[in-house]
Amino acid sequence: MLKKIIHFFYQLETTRKGNKWVRICRLPVFIVRFKESKTKYCLFGIPLVSVKKELNRTVYSILGFKKKVFDEKEINTISKDSLIQMATSSSMIAVFDLCFGGGTETYFFSQKDALISQHPILRIQYINEKYKLTLYTQKSTGTLWAKDIAFLKEIKFAEVIVNHLIGYPNIKNLLSFILSLKQQTSRISARIHDYFSICPYYNFMIGNIFCGGPETEKCIACFQKDTVKEFPLYTNKNTDIVDWRNMWHNFYKQIDEIVVFSNSTACFFQKVYPYLKNITIIPHSVSYLRPITVTAHAGINIGVLGSIVATSKGKDILAQMESKLKDYNNIHLVVIGEFANQSNATLVTGKYNRSELPDLLEKHQIDIVLIPSVCPETFSYTTAEAMMMQLPVACFNIGAPVERVSQYEKGLVISKIDAVNKKEEVVITIHW
Repeated sequence: MLKKIIHFFYQLETTRKGNKWVRICRLPVFIVRFKESKTKYCLFGIPLVSVKKELNRTVYSILGFKKKVFDEKEINTISKDSLIQMATSSSMIAVFDLCFGGGTETYFFSQKDALISQHPILRIQYINEKYKLTLYTQKSTGTLWAKDIAFLKEIKFAEVIVNHLIGYPNIKNLLSFILSLKQQTSRISARIHDYFSICPYYNFMIGNIFCGGPETEKCIACFQKDTVKEFPLYTNKNTDIVDWRNMWHNFYKQIDEIVVFSNSTACFFQKVYPYLKNITIIPHSVSYLRPITVTAHAGINIGVLGSIVATSKGKDILAQMESKLKDYNNIHLVVIGEFANQSNATLVTGKYNRSELPDLLEKHQIDIVLIPSVCPETFSYTTAEAMMMQLPVACFNIGAPVERVSQYEKGLVISKIDAVNKKEEVVITIHW
């Protein structure tokens, strides 16, 4: 009975779209959402069922009784034998990926349908000391959990794609394992979403400050001082940054292609790995957003797009700007998205669907979009989106956004990472 109830609410959670209430056995059950990860179903104000989504499972609490469900594992499982058997009849694409979400996962799902049209996809992730293998085909999705993935050597893959390896327990052994698949694989490639394979400080932020990028002597001193404690991802405690980069260089020189999404990223890689000849620059594709029209109005509205909850994304810069803008009644900061340091000085709209962006920017009469990132982004969707909507765009002189903003007729590259400097340069640009 409990399993049937769980299955019912699982289907409800995966199919409903923004409903505030549903009918269950003809009774109106109201849905209360506390945050993205938790939902309660209430009858006459009494919680019947709560659904809390965790990393790789969902916790169902039914009248106080809790049941943890590994969603895909219990709903649609596959076995090693059936996976191997399927691979013999149809070659697959293997994707080694992280389990932390974010832009890297968004990229995987943006590519999934195109890849499936060619071959089934086997996505490999490492979660809670187990490997999660998810098989995607045009007709179905199945999941296998395994302690070991040595059996993958029995499968002939059409391609192996390394999307990201952060979070795996032994990177050196895993890289060797992936290379061993080359014997029965047509092609191995990698996607570079950050700088993890240059330094475990994957966005070059150390102590909430951009370190300036890789410099061998500086990196050696930094790695010995801090990283062994902070990143338990190495082969042993004596690993240093030179070993780390040698390990990745040995991997990269043996694979077919390294895909980066900007010239900026390519430059960092060529600085650290100057002898690699297999780097390809392929910018992300960004789907269309219409140009916006902002009517004449008093004051200046500075807009920021996305989730600004990390220092690397500009959280501290915006907090500093908030305090400075108190002295200016005609300048307003509007975050279209999320911002951790909310105050009355800043309007924060909350999460949005991408298709809503043009309407939101017109509603809040945004005059210019700031890209407040203080680390070198490898692409920046928000930069591309703001330019597509034909808004003025400002960014710091760092990372991938500079490539486009510097060539954009409504672009401003800010000379110094400083909240006051940023505000003044933006105001000058708008008035100009």
